[in-house]
Amino acid sequence: IPVKEASKSKNIALLVTARGGHIGFLDGIWPVTPNTYIAHLFTQFFTSVFQKMDKDMIS
Repeated sequence: IPVKEASKSKNIALLVTARGGHIGFLDGIWPVTPNTYIAHLFTQFFTSVFQKMDKDMIS
């Protein structure tokens, strides 16, 4: 995985997991809940995008 190259780009968000590789799997200790890892990542990613947009608009 070209981690070093990806880190140089402002247009790439690279996620390398400790194990597994499919981000759509169920998340949590009780996997019968409707929570998925991709939903968790989606929320984190877009929260950070909107926070950065707010900071950029202020400065």
